[in-house]
Amino acid sequence: MADWVTWYSGLPAFVDPDPARAYWTAVGGPILVTSTKLGAAAYVDDRAIHHTGDWTDTLATVSRVIGLDHAGVPAQA
Repeated sequence: MADWVTWYSGLPAFVDPDPARAYWTAVGGPILVTSTKLGAAAYVDDRAIHHTGDWTDTLATVSRVIGLDHAGVPAQA
């Protein structure tokens, strides 16, 4: 799965070696592939924020959903 994510996203990914992990906090780091549902502000999957093939659109949707603008700054109310 990590190879697939890296191939299609162009971003580094790896399989989680720690089954007891509760959070993943590497901002700007590699993508963590795990079978455990970790704590998160948002999920990109088939039941949450759906990825339609355009990462720019997906990340913009995530930013809007969690209350950030595109630059990662809290949005103005």
